[in-house]
Amino acid sequence: AGMAEVIKYGVIMNEGFFCFIEDNYKKVLALDQETLIKMVERSCEIKAGVVSADEQEKGLRAILNFGHTIGHAIETITDYKRYKHGEAISIGMVFAAKMASRMGICDKEVYKRIDRVCRLIGLDTTLPDMEFKDMWEILQRDKKVVNEMVRFVVPLRLGEVKIIDDVDRDILQDTVQSCYSTNNFECPPN
Repeated sequence: AGMAEVIKYGVIMNEGFFCFIEDNYKKVLALDQETLIKMVERSCEIKAGVVSADEQEKGLRAILNFGHTIGHAIETITDYKRYKHGEAISIGMVFAAKMASRMGICDKEVYKRIDRVCRLIGLDTTLPDMEFKDMWEILQRDKKVVNEMVRFVVPLRLGEVKIIDDVDRDILQDTVQSCYSTNNFECPPN
């Protein structure tokens, strides 16, 4: 489940690192020591760079929340029993990427690659069956919500994300419904 956080670092800050994970997923699964050491070192470098650039958590550091908006809602809805933290974050990252793709913020291929890498590593990317109203209620209690607008970190491309503060209920509900209507996370044709 910790691999979700590792994948996150590639998505938010370093496309090359994302590609490294994508290209070496079999070595990761085989617990190849050299690959794991490189991965852990790079993850630490990326996180340390973000944290040291924004020690007071006033801007850049918020990108570390990629996947956490929906991830935390999933953890709450499932009473912290069904998913490990990283599993919920994996679902949240794929959800945020799918939503960004549907909003025209990122290319559909970005969303598909994030989904694919998470799945290859063995992470769940499927939104659990839940009532949208329950998810919305939990999201409204999030400290980052202002005037019923939910804050998300979404990918623009691999290695670059954007914080959007204007995700409203309709956009979220549309994305949730698209997940259930296709029985997976595949985006229906636009």
